[in-house]
Amino acid sequence: EKYGCKIAMHPGDVPMVRDGVVLKRNSSRVKIKIFSLIRKLFKRKFGGEKFSPDILLSDGQRLDEYGFDAAVIHVPGHTKGSVGILTGEGNFFAGDTFLNRDRPVAATLIENRQELTDSLSKLKKMNIITVWPGHGKQFEMKLLADSL
Repeated sequence: EKYGCKIAMHPGDVPMVRDGVVLKRNSSRVKIKIFSLIRKLFKRKFGGEKFSPDILLSDGQRLDEYGFDAAVIHVPGHTKGSVGILTGEGNFFAGDTFLNRDRPVAATLIENRQELTDSLSKLKKMNIITVWPGHGKQFEMKLLADSL
């Protein structure tokens, strides 16, 4: 509101922000499990205002009309509506599909493991050069591609 920006997201995540639907995601990492427990205990402090997005994104949607040589890539797994943005130069803005705090890895907080596996297989076939994860430093896709 402050900057007049539009909010864009995939329809798969709309129930979270429109209706306050809480996701049931799993993790094998102890830190994530502890954070999730704390979040449940202090739910009100972490909650945000409910809203509806201005723009709904779809897999393969081009972003040229918004001034970007890029396309939306639907990569469910972390959430149903997880998306990344792949530029014409091969930069992939991955959101939470990847993170790189200690080393590049796929999402550790997962709503649907099979969907994440399928998404990673899809990404492996794309012309991705550099990954810009939602958390941590960018990395070259070739560092991770063999382990996907």
